[in-house]
Parts: sequence; structure tokens; C-alpha cells
Amino acid sequence: MEGKKLEGDMKGFVRVGKAILEISLFLVVFRAIFYIIEVTGIAPDLDFTKDAELVNRIFIGACFFAVIGLYILLYSKKYHYTITETEITVVSLFGTKVLPIEKGLTYSQKPINPSWYLITVNCNNQKINIRTKTEKEVLEFLAEYGTEVD
Repeated sequence: MEGKKLEGDMKGFVRVGKAILEISLFLVVFRAIFYIIEVTGIAPDLDFTKDAELVNRIFIGACFFAVIGLYILLYSKKYHYTITETEITVVSLFGTKVLPIEKGLTYSQKPINPSWYLITVNCNNQKINIRTKTEKEVLEFLAEYGTEVD
């Protein structure tokens, strides 16, 4: 029989990543349409040369935000944590981290935004970061195993 287990993920951030990515991609497509109109001469009455610098800046900004949105989307889809009686496991884009629960376990916490928290758990010169919306539940689970505040 398996002991107590606590699991969580960052699925709430998926919407943020999607929104940033969709808006950015809309601006990139908008710039591509301007370019096609300009090159093909479909609308000879439109003069894009006077606003070309602004359009190019918007395009560069949109590409930058598209990369950020894609990162947030991928990270939040991949990220999840599992806390059992013996170990804490966090899976993210950068790999899997496992921290055994032993004596001397300490933690610190800080808010990421109004509803999400970052809990850093330390043990024997190792640390692991848990991003969660259910901060109290995680801290209560860790408190059962003698975890102390940093």
C-alpha cells in the first residue's frame, strides 16, 4: 500500500502562455500581410514607408513576446510535482529533480503572484522549488515530517 501523496501542477498558467502567444502571433501575421501587400503592390494607394519603422518595431516586439509566450506555455504544461512520505519530485522543462525527505528539512516561501506561491525546500545542501496554488496544503503536508521555516 502506498502512503500519503500530494500532487500539483501549473495548468493555470497555460491560459497566460496561450494568450501571450496568440496576441504575438496575430501581430506577426499582421506584419506579414503588410509585407505581402507592400511587395506585390496590391494596394498602390497605401504608403507603408512612413510607418515602416513603427511596424518593424511592433514586429520585433511581437516575436520577442511570442518566444516568451511559448516558453510559459511549454513550461506550465510540463511542470508538475509529487510529494510522498519519502521524497519530493519536481518535473519541469529542465529535467526531473528528486529531494529525499530527511531530518533537517527546511523551507521558505514567497508569492509569485496573488494566487501562486514559490516554496523552496532545502535538505543537506540540496534545494528544490515547488510552484503551487495550494500553498497551505503543501506546507501542512511538509509539516507532518518535521519541516522547519528558514
